Amino acid sequence: MRTDSEPIALRAFWSMHVEAVNWSGVGHAEYAAALGLSPHALRIWRDRLEDSADENFEGRHKQPSAL
Repeated sequence: MRTDSEPIALRAFWSMHVEAVNWSGVGHAEYAAALGLSPHALRIWRDRLEDSADENFEGRHKQPSAL
């Protein structure tokens, strides 16, 4: 069951762009300007996705009996 409140498509959209920035070698502001995205929103989603990845990473590496 999902515990987050945003729609899956919205999360996928920003996940794709955050990942593209990470691999592109350009800064967030440059990437956002090139695609007409909000650099502020891009940074917010980067932080949000990193936080959720940390939570998911922690849970995946626990022993099943510890969950």
